[in-house]
Amino acid sequence: MSEVKQLTIPAPMPVVVVIDDEEIVGMVINLSLRRRGYTTIFFNSANEAIAHIADQSVQVDAVITDYSMPEMTGLDLAKELRALRPNLPVVICSGYFDALNPDTAQSLGVAARISKPVNQDSLLQTLKTVIA
Repeated sequence: MSEVKQLTIPAPMPVVVVIDDEEIVGMVINLSLRRRGYTTIFFNSANEAIAHIADQSVQVDAVITDYSMPEMTGLDLAKELRALRPNLPVVICSGYFDALNPDTAQSLGVAARISKPVNQDSLLQTLKTVIA
């Protein structure tokens, strides 16, 4: 009798949307996540990201966004995304958390906050936590 071997198909990696008006910062985060196997989509415009995420046929498992952007703040973005996809975790990256009340952020849909400059290990651990 021949032995039957089972093939294990790995689960697809989560899709993460990265939003930062500073293209170099966003691209560094984007590249770091791709190197770890994540599928990423980068936007340097919050409005373009919202339009993409509004398409319910598009898979998005988490969003990483800058806090301070020209079109809107990360909090405003989180609020808009919560209206579109209530269970979508939003992670805000910023060097200016003094003005960001944690309770307010959480009530608007912010799942986590990460300080800039972004520590890659901290970012990966945060993503695993908010996506789980």
